[in-house]
Amino acid sequence: MKNMTEKVQSAVYRQCQSRGYATPVDVLIDIGVLDKKKHEDWRRGRIPFLEAVCTMNLHKLSEVLKIIRKYAMDNGLKPSETDYRQWGAKSRKLRFSKTGNPAVEKSYSTHYTVNKNSKIQKKQTKVSVRPESSESGGEFAEQILSELIKEGFSGEELHKESKIRHAKIRPAVESMLEAARKAAEGIGEYSTVEEVFGSEE
Repeated sequence: MKNMTEKVQSAVYRQCQSRGYATPVDVLIDIGVLDKKKHEDWRRGRIPFLEAVCTMNLHKLSEVLKIIRKYAMDNGLKPSETDYRQWGAKSRKLRFSKTGNPAVEKSYSTHYTVNKNSKIQKKQTKVSVRPESSESGGEFAEQILSELIKEGFSGEELHKESKIRHAKIRPAVESMLEAARKAAEGIGEYSTVEEVFGSEE
């Protein structure tokens, strides 16, 4: 059981570091006891109780829950019981255990959250959007980043949207330069910024 204890504790630790809280259900997924697809089936009400699809007997599942509780208590994590409802049918409460025992149900539905006094702390992640080279419009990097933050983008979405907008810069600038050249030669009309990049409306 020592190896299982280490796996369970490691799963709780990783979850708390990455998102600030850990859940017994996600721990079961992380240690390979609960398949993600079967978990989704349970969340959709296709399985009567979660223990039915766990690849571990009830005694060992009980031990896993005890390990989670003790590790959480030892590290100052805050317990918080969560109401699990069926996806698409919020009126139906989901069941975890074969017996339906309230104490067992509570053990499964309790989340453990990091707080300022916890020994485990959520890892602070910094979003870094690296300026592109001038070939791809890097001179606009700071302006793009500033605008995206104002628009509410953050994290991975900020990074993705930054790449999308960077990709648009070079062809747009080339289009403006070509339009300016034609206008100077008297063979075309000058294009405005709105015409090249598109109106926001």
